[in-house]
Amino acid sequence: MTDPAPTGVPDRAQLPAADAADRPQPAEAAGHAQRPAGIADRPQPPAADAADRAQRPAADAADRPQPPAAEPPMRDLVLDSLGGWRGFLDAGLPSLCFIVANAIGGLTPAIWAGGVAGAAVFLLRVLRKEKIQQAVSGLFALALCIFIARQTGESRDFFAFGILRSGAFALVLLGSLVLRRPLIGYAWSFFSPVERWRDDPRLLRVFNWLTAIWAGGFALRFVLEGVFYLADSTTALGAMRIALGYPLTFVMLLVTYLIASKATGQERRIRLPGRFGR
Repeated sequence: MTDPAPTGVPDRAQLPAADAADRPQPAEAAGHAQRPAGIADRPQPPAADAADRAQRPAADAADRPQPPAAEPPMRDLVLDSLGGWRGFLDAGLPSLCFIVANAIGGLTPAIWAGGVAGAAVFLLRVLRKEKIQQAVSGLFALALCIFIARQTGESRDFFAFGILRSGAFALVLLGSLVLRRPLIGYAWSFFSPVERWRDDPRLLRVFNWLTAIWAGGFALRFVLEGVFYLADSTTALGAMRIALGYPLTFVMLLVTYLIASKATGQERRIRLPGRFGR
């Protein structure tokens, strides 16, 4: 007969589980379980320090030396110095006043009218702190025309300088055509750059025709005003100067813009720079 197992000895199958439950857990395991709470318990940096850290990049960027501002193109500087369309109008106003006053009252009232108009334009630009180059050039041309008229005592000589100037412009433009260097092409490329336009036969032909148009306009002024000058018809000469002044210039500018912008493919991107675009 087999003796029964003693009741005080535990079963061997239960010993490993009981031993594992009774063993002390390692500190590292406990630490892993409590780490999230520990992270929450760590001391947080003050709010002022956090704000200072957030503002530090902006302050550093402000302290860095900034690159120099890009200089405006030369064409914008030239147009700005001229004063835009208003500058051209201011330059022509004294001459217009002279022409009207001369037709009404003769040479002496015309001299006073032109001088007062020129001085008023100049003072107005100074008070407004605007560019005065165009006003100064207008005053200079007006003074020269008045000086010639006073020296000769004839009103028609007020227009002599303008007639000769138109003839000179026509000759210069025609000379550029002979040299196959049309000046209108250079002028267009200055205000709206076109690369190597002289190497393109089509563009060269376009600018040749446009230069011929401008030469014809100045030649027309020279011939018609010269005819009335020789006829000693001061009133008709003044009317011709007004008709062939800004209106003719505007037409030639418009024709140049429409033809050249289409030929160069700049219809959509071209823009009058400086004050001319206002």
